[in-house]
Amino acid sequence: VDTTVAALEMAASGAGYVLTHPLFMAPYLKSRRLVVSSNQTFADPQSFYVVAPDRPQRTRREVHVFQAWLKQQAGP
Repeated sequence: VDTTVAALEMAASGAGYVLTHPLFMAPYLKSRRLVVSSNQTFADPQSFYVVAPDRPQRTRREVHVFQAWLKQQAGP
C-alpha cells in the first residue's frame, strides 16, 4: 500500500501487521482495533509497513525474502 493510513486499515481488518510511528497507531490502539505485538522499536525517521497475506503460498518469493530480511533486522 502507499499510505500509512491504508496500512493501518488493512492491519486492523486482519490483513497482517503494520510497522509505523506510534503517533499514527495511537487511535487504533486506544480503540483496540490494533494491539502491539512487539515492544521492539526502530530508530528510523521513515515509516515502514508490512502486510502479509493469510495464504503465504500465494506470496511471491521476493516478498518472502524481504520479510525474512526484515525479521532479521528487527532482531528477536
